[in-house]
Amino acid sequence: EKDELEWTILHVACFYGNTELVEFILQQAGSRILSEKVAGGGTALHIACENDNVDVVSRILAEGGESLLFEGDEMVQTALHVASRVGNCEIAEYLLTRGGKKLLMLQDAKDRTAMHYAAAGGHEQLCRSFIECGGRGILDMRDYKGRTCLHVAAQ
Repeated sequence: EKDELEWTILHVACFYGNTELVEFILQQAGSRILSEKVAGGGTALHIACENDNVDVVSRILAEGGESLLFEGDEMVQTALHVASRVGNCEIAEYLLTRGGKKLLMLQDAKDRTAMHYAAAGGHEQLCRSFIECGGRGILDMRDYKGRTCLHVAAQ
């Protein structure tokens, strides 16, 4: 069942970082529940990444597989975009180890990479990790306004 925001109990458990409840729900419902999206198109993985619980993120990926890494919301943001935008660096680094350069180079609806969001938030170590993974080419990627991540970092 979903509430008025189209959230299932799994989405709520991810929001609050309730690892035990996430585990119970996944045992009962299986991976099919992971395809459920909230208003705005986010998945349970998006919500877990926004709310900084690496154990929940790990469990979701263990159940649902790597394809979840590449799922976008209505703004075409992946879980890596979300974690980078809100500054959950540990989760962003974890996702990067799972999805690699292919995940890092994905652009959202405004042509922004996760690097744009990490740079805008001043997350220096995360930016360094992104450069190590994606090479210097990540620095040249431009958003819909023609800005690189260096432009957004300078703002």
